[in-house]
Formats: sequence, structure tokens, C-alpha cells
Amino acid sequence: MDSALDRVHKALGEEQRKNNIMRGYLRNPDAISAILTHEIVRGIMIEAGVQAHRIPSAVAIVREQMPLIFAVLIDMRKPQGIEDFIEGGIVDAKLPLELTAIPSNMVDRKAFYDAQWKFTPYRLTRGSHRHIRREYPLPIAKEERLTHLDGSFGMISSIRLAPELDELSPPHQKGSVLIIKRMMPASTKTGNTDDQFQNEVNCLQILRMLKSANIVELLCSFTYMDHCCLVFPLLPMNLSEFLKREERFGDFVHDLTFYHALQGLSSALDAVHNVKLSPHNHDAELHRIGYHHDIRPANILVSQHTFLLADFGLARIKDVEENSKTYFKETKGDYFAPECQGIDFTNQFVGRPIDIWALGCMIVDITTYLKCGPIGLREAIERRGVEVLPGWTNFRFYHDGDLRPAVKAHMDDLVREDTDVGESEGLLHVAKLMLEINPTARIRSADVLSHLSYITTRACFYAATKAVKEYLVHLEKEPSGGPSKLDTRFALAKLSAWGDLLGFRHEKIRSRDFDTAVRALDGSEYVMQADLRNIESQYALAQSQRPSPGATADPDPHFELEENFGKVVQRLVQRINERSQRLLESMWERQLLGAGNLESTSRYGKAFGETDPRLQRLEAMAEMKKLQSAFFNLTTLEPSYENLLIKEHYLKKEWEVDGHCFARLALSGNEEDEVLVERIPYSANWKNQSAYERIVRIGSLAKLLADEQRPPSFRTLRCRGFILSDSEGAYKFLFEFPSSDAKRALTPKTLLKLLSTSLHHGWKPELQQRIRLAQGLVNAVHTLHTVNWLHKDLRSLSVIFFPTAYEKLEDIGFSEFYLVNFRTSRPDGIIWTTDGPDPNGDSRYHHPDYFEEGCIDGSRYCKAYDIYSLGILLLEIAAWKPIRSFHERHVGESPRAFRRILLDKYAPRIAREVGPRYQEIAQRCLNGYFDNDVDEETADKGATLFYKDAVEPMLEIFVG
Repeated sequence: MDSALDRVHKALGEEQRKNNIMRGYLRNPDAISAILTHEIVRGIMIEAGVQAHRIPSAVAIVREQMPLIFAVLIDMRKPQGIEDFIEGGIVDAKLPLELTAIPSNMVDRKAFYDAQWKFTPYRLTRGSHRHIRREYPLPIAKEERLTHLDGSFGMISSIRLAPELDELSPPHQKGSVLIIKRMMPASTKTGNTDDQFQNEVNCLQILRMLKSANIVELLCSFTYMDHCCLVFPLLPMNLSEFLKREERFGDFVHDLTFYHALQGLSSALDAVHNVKLSPHNHDAELHRIGYHHDIRPANILVSQHTFLLADFGLARIKDVEENSKTYFKETKGDYFAPECQGIDFTNQFVGRPIDIWALGCMIVDITTYLKCGPIGLREAIERRGVEVLPGWTNFRFYHDGDLRPAVKAHMDDLVREDTDVGESEGLLHVAKLMLEINPTARIRSADVLSHLSYITTRACFYAATKAVKEYLVHLEKEPSGGPSKLDTRFALAKLSAWGDLLGFRHEKIRSRDFDTAVRALDGSEYVMQADLRNIESQYALAQSQRPSPGATADPDPHFELEENFGKVVQRLVQRINERSQRLLESMWERQLLGAGNLESTSRYGKAFGETDPRLQRLEAMAEMKKLQSAFFNLTTLEPSYENLLIKEHYLKKEWEVDGHCFARLALSGNEEDEVLVERIPYSANWKNQSAYERIVRIGSLAKLLADEQRPPSFRTLRCRGFILSDSEGAYKFLFEFPSSDAKRALTPKTLLKLLSTSLHHGWKPELQQRIRLAQGLVNAVHTLHTVNWLHKDLRSLSVIFFPTAYEKLEDIGFSEFYLVNFRTSRPDGIIWTTDGPDPNGDSRYHHPDYFEEGCIDGSRYCKAYDIYSLGILLLEIAAWKPIRSFHERHVGESPRAFRRILLDKYAPRIAREVGPRYQEIAQRCLNGYFDNDVDEETADKGATLFYKDAVEPMLEIFVG
């Protein structure tokens, strides 16, 4: 019968033989503990002659602290030596032992020294760099050489670690295949491999701290048996292999993945060029500059969903004070920058711009693959080939000091054939900025990242909005049009306005609009992209899983989806700064007030206006726009003014003050009310219309002006009705005074009257009062224009106040003004009433393009003309002088010449009175900055511009 020692010796041998790759080393310490049970250890100690009273404690110590040492002694058939190790306090934690540390009473030191290595395989630790003595067995269970991946400085193999010793792979992937790069021994090369290795290790260890998803991770590094080794995770392929595939790999079946991957790759390069570690994010502080100098498809790895920058053999990370230039070391590929070699092909000194050039070349090739596939890419590469020497054709992107003509033509072709919303065009635009022949003219890595982040966010935006629109179309096909989609449509309108604000509709690459709007938050663009991709995936999934017609789902998942969509859109809105959020609200209003949205906008405002003042305003504006639209599209001449036509005899005691007519209105059974009377004389342009047609149209206009749901920012009086005055040959509109508990003054006061008072008495309101008046006027014009309403007679006489009887001039509430003189006002586009400037108006307020003789017949009054008049008002308010005091010194000047005088002489002066921001707004109103009203699209851009550069900055002016 075998002894306990024999049985254990045999079991250890069998365990060793399980691992033929590791040369008979016992690789599983856990297996040893399983073999050395309490009874086995006790039996061996009895056989070895250990005194009985010492066995219990010895067994406990061996099993808890010394199973490996005991296994070595069993392998040597010297178990009795265990007592010397116990007495010396030598436990497994001290392995491997040097010769002098091995007890020699009962064991041969050299024999133990050699035997111990079988039981102490090395564990590679994540993130470590070690010098491993040659006696250690590495925990490599399997290795396969990959000669086709060998580079200039190393040999590449795939390895599989023993699962029980694998500390490099994730816990659920123990024993995964990894990649090891062994750099050739220094003795076999002319170069200094140790320096090369140490440099690559240093670069990768620093970059590893950034935790970039787009820089290949160095799992560990070590020197072993004259080899310098780097261990990396295994990725499916490199970019060179990827670009040859007929079928797209992984998530790259979606175009959007390419944009994300290129954004990630540019972030990796920027991290290399500008190395920044902070104590807060990385527990270390470091600021360095770096370069890669070997960017090519073979050195870009591809995962299921992104690109990773790899092979840092030529990379360097230096102090900021050091020069980034170095002597070019020639590698492989077609992405050499022009400055890398001289005319005679000798290598030159180069800097970080060669990385920018190489990445630009790569963007062109990737875009080609994206649009044309591998065959199209191969053809494009062939077309750029040039025989530079007899028998030598290269395929670089430059030749004779310029981009190769074939490269330029190919990029132009890709832009022309771009069928998406412009992302390919954006990529190629960035590539052109990177492929400047002069290295100092190339954009930097931070700019590349900035542009590609914008392009990616833009692509995510269009993918998200497309998914929502397709879902809505899908719902329309359901019986009765499916569930209510009102919230979804309104959230989609806000998302669309958000995209317009960031420039997505007009800009293919990053613009100032985007930088101005996006908050300065690290990673905010990545968060926005994640939200947009979430919208896309949720709506695509919802469409595919939508219950079939006739099926019931309680509750309908549509409503939860709709609620989540609204929350995500709101998060996106909060990612832009507060000023941009207010501009977004203005753009959203205009979208919702489009002709096709009026009815649903009005319903939405009614439903939610009680809890949200913004929606109350939106409902009011929608109702105004509906009336305006009905007036504009009036085709049936059915009376719609029922109670608005008033008999002339109800109008009592008319009087005129400061260019305005007032009267008392005494309707049957009512007390007399004071009203403002505005006359609309019969126009020669009406001669082709019947009297009935004219009265119906005038009645419709009165109904519009009488709407009680006008937003407060309109600053207009409510129309009580209109009178057909045959005796005066005019229509009269009657406007009621604003309600007030205090007794009104006998007559209202116009802004012109107050300005004129200054000329005679030197009185001027406080700056705060003037600013509030200007703010209200700018906002009122913006609100009128939002519903496509043109005033057409903005001047100081058209701004009126209703002070109380005992109110002093200095106590007038300047923010409580009202706009009057609507006798020429019309909805934008009503050509039948365009009679040119009002002969009773003040020509000094009119835009030169509208007023000048010879232009009237061809001019259509537009918003820009109102804005010009507003500029005159702002000038008057700032100086607190009427326009005539400016004009009287320049009588005889043409309107265009007078505008030039205002801009050059008077507008600059008001900065001393009201500050530079106010002055700039007035200047813009006068100089044509907002003259952008050619068609619907440019008018929308002009409206956005007016809000952004006039309304918002004016409202931000604060005077304590």
C-alpha cells in the first residue's frame, strides 16, 4: 500500500502534467490546497517522524501559511524539513527564497532553490511594470505567433493565461486571449531596445491614467529572459483589415458609429498631444505635450463600436517647455506629411502636425469606405498613385508641394454625392483643414476634436428627429390616427428649435453659434449625444414593437414614451446656457406659430396654460396668428365683425391732442368711455374692390385688433370697433383706454411730447426709466413680428402713455406704454394695402429703401423697415431728443445720406448716455444688420438674429 507521501507525490505530478505549456510547472496553487487535506498532511508528518505533540500545530500552520513550501518538500521527498521552516518563520508569502534564506539542516539548499520554481508561477498584475527573474514560470497557458502583425520593433503573439492565474482579464472572462508584444533583445539590433521599450511603457502608463476608451490599454509590462514585453487586450482587427471588409463590422453597420469612432479617435490624439492629469480626476497632476508619429490603419484597432489608437513605439511625451520637433523616423504607409522628407527623400525634423496630416488622410479614406465601400476605397487609392521614380509608385496624398489632383477631385466627388444631411461633407471639410501643405496652417488636435464632436452631435440630432418623425408617421396609419401625439409633436418642435439654435441646419462644422450656446461643461457634448441616441433607439424600438391594429395595450406604451421624450428634450435644453435657452423659447414659439401648427398650438396652450405662463402667452399668440391668417387668406366675404361695426352717432365730442384724435363713445345703455380714434382714409388702391368687400376686410382687421387674448408684450390697445364715416371718406378704428383704478389725466401723453419737453425745459428721465422703455419697445416689436404683424408707422408719436391725473413727469411708468397709429399696420404679406409711406407719417423714421423716390412702387414693407424705425426710437430715447433735433441740421439730405449721418455721427455718441451694449443694438437696427427678410428661410434666420442680437442683449441691460 502506498504511503501518504507517495500518494501526494503522485497527485502533485499529475497536476503538473496538466500544464505541458508551462514546462511542467504546477500552475494552480488552489489545487495544492485541495490535495493537502488535514488528514493527508497529518499522515505525512507521522511518516516523517514529527513528534506527536507537535503535529496538531504543525498541520494547522502548513495548511494556513505553508502549503507551497510543504509541496516543494514533498516533491523533494524531504517532508521532515518542514520543522526547520516552521521554526524559522518561513512561510509561503516569502517565496521564492534566495539560497541563503533556505534552512540547511535537513534540506539541500540548491535542490530546494531549484524545486521551488515549479510551485511559484508569476502572476501578472494589471497596471504593473516588473522585472521578472528568469526562473519564474510565466502564467501563459497557450501562445501563438502572429508574424503578419510584427512591427519594426517587436514580435506579436496571442496568448492565453491560465484562468486561475489570470489577473489581467475581467472577472467573467478569465483565460481570455490577450496580445503580447515582445521587443527584440538589444543585442540583436543596432538600436537601443531598452530605451525604446522604456519610452513606450512610460507613454502608455501615463495615457492609461486618462482612462480613454480610444487609447489601447496597456494591461501590464515586464522584462523577462532578455525580452521587453507589453501585454494588451485582444481586439477583433485593425483598421487596415476593417477597410477591406465587404460587410461592415459590428455596430459599424450604422453610419452614426463611424462619426462616434472618429470623434473618439480625435479625442485620443488630442490626449496624446496635450497630456493633462488633474488631482481631482486622476489623483495626479501632470501637464505634458506629446506626439504619436505613426498614425496609419495598421496602428488603429477596431472594437465592435469604436476605433482605438495603438502602437506607441515612436511616440514621446515631453515637458511643455521642450520642443516637440524630432527627426522623422520612416515607417510604413501612405500617410506621410509633406514635411517628413525633403526633395531628395531625406528625412527631416517634424512636429505634431504630421499626426494631424495622417489623421486627415485617414478621415478621407474612412469617409470613402463609408460612402463607397471597400471597392470604392481601393479605386480611390489607385487613382492617387503617382510614379515618383522609375519603378516606384507611391500613394501619398501630396505631390509637388500640393494635394494631389486626384485627392482633391475625389473629395469633391464625395461631397457632390453626399445623400445624407451633410455629415460626410463636414468630415471632408475638417479633413481639408488638416491637409494644409504648410504644417503651421493646419488646425490643431483640439480643433479637430471640436469639429468632429460637433459633426457627431449633429448626426445624432438628425438620427433622433428622423426616428421620432417615422414613429409619428407609423402612428398615423393606425385606426383613427392612433393615440394623441400632441405632446410628442410639441417636444419634437422644441428639439428641432434646439438643433436650429446650435446651427445644425446651416453649419456642417462647428460654428460660433454652437460654442456660444453649449455650456462650458466637460463632456457635455458626449452627454447630449447619449441623450440623442437614446431618443433614436427608444423610438425605433417603439415603432417595431407597436401593437398591431386592433390589439389593445393598457396602458398604451406610447404615453410613457412620450413623457420620457419630453424629459430628455428638457435635459438637452438645460445643456445650453440660460441666454440661449431664452432664444430657444423664441425660436420654438415661431415654429409652433407656423401655419400648420396654429390649431394644435392653441389647444396645447389652453390645456396647460393655467400651470405655465409661457403657454398662456403661446396660446394668445396662436389665437392672434389664427385671426391674422384668416385675414390674410380671406376668400369668402361673409361678415365676421358682428358687434364691431358702430354707428357714427355713438361717437361724441372728438378732440385732437399732439397729433391724435380722442373721443367719447356712448353706446346704448353704457356709460361714456374715452377712446382713441384712428382714421384710415379711403385709398386709391381700393378702387377695384366693392364697398361690401372693403367693409368685410376692414371688419376682419378690426376683429384682429379687438382680440382679447393679446399677449401683454404686444403693448397694444384693444379695438372696441370701427365706424364707416362717409362724411370724412374714411374708416375709424376706436381703441379703448387701459383700465385703471386711479383717475386718468385729461389727455394721454405721447413719447414725442415727452421728448419735446426736454428741448424746452431740460427734463430727462432717469437712465433706468429710459432703459425700461427701450426694453419694452424692442420686446413689443419682436412679439408683433413673431406673429408676422408689421406696425409700419413706428415713431415717437406712436408710443403713448396714460398717466394718472396727479402723476408728475418723473413718476410716469415708462414700461407701461402702448403702441398706436395702426392705421397703416397690416399682417406681413398683405399687398393690397401697401400704399407706400403714409403721407401723414414722418419720413425720418422710414428705411431709405422704402421711402426714397422711385423705389416706392416696387417696395414691399417688411420687418427690417420696422426695425429701422425702432432704431430711430432707440436713438431718441438714449439722447432724449426727438429725431427732428438731429435732422434740422441736415435738411435737404436724402434718406440714405441721413441714415449715414446718424450712423457715423450721432449713434456713436449715445454710448456715453446708455452704455455700449445699448448703442450697439441701436446701431444694428439702423445699419441693416437685421435686413434679412428675402424669403421664409432668411426671414426666420433674421428673426432669430433679431432676438439673439437685439432683444436678448437689451433685456439683459441692468441699471440698479
